[in-house]
Amino acid sequence: MGGLERFVRRIWPGPNPLRRRTDRFEPIALVVVLLLAAIAVGAAAGIAEQQRSSGMRQAERERAVRRQVVADVAEVRSAGTLERSVTVRWGRPPDERVATVEIPAEAGVPASIPLWLDERGRVTAPPLSAAEVARGAGLAGAAVLLGSASVTALLYAGARWWVLRRRLAAWDAEWREIEPRWRSWFG
Repeated sequence: MGGLERFVRRIWPGPNPLRRRTDRFEPIALVVVLLLAAIAVGAAAGIAEQQRSSGMRQAERERAVRRQVVADVAEVRSAGTLERSVTVRWGRPPDERVATVEIPAEAGVPASIPLWLDERGRVTAPPLSAAEVARGAGLAGAAVLLGSASVTALLYAGARWWVLRRRLAAWDAEWREIEPRWRSWFG
């Protein structure tokens, strides 16, 4: 007997005369769980791909309107334990610009730093990288997969609990019927 046959015989009660009505419910619940798991994997992959393509379009839009400049550090305004505020200047007069930015404290104070500017010339974050987009898409897919796995596991546990309660109730009813006969027979 092959492994698949043993697996099917283990989960499906077959024509056993001792099987209970609830014995048919468990394999059906297992099949439903497996179908939900397959749907969840597909949904997670679809959401991850949608997030990736959306993120890549956003990154392309950001790269189209943002530009990088090298700004000279003019003054150190404050030094914290994690970040340090510095005033930077870029451009030539009369278009010279000044801004205050935060840099990591452990980096020291460089003579110049690269800045990203938006379409209006304001300091902004760099455009998303392909790695950041992929990480966000992977996290979205993993969140969907983890959430659906949790819900599916809870549903399966609830189904097993319901089956157990039904079995115990059936055994209790059978015992109430048989116990008086046993008592009279033995005693």
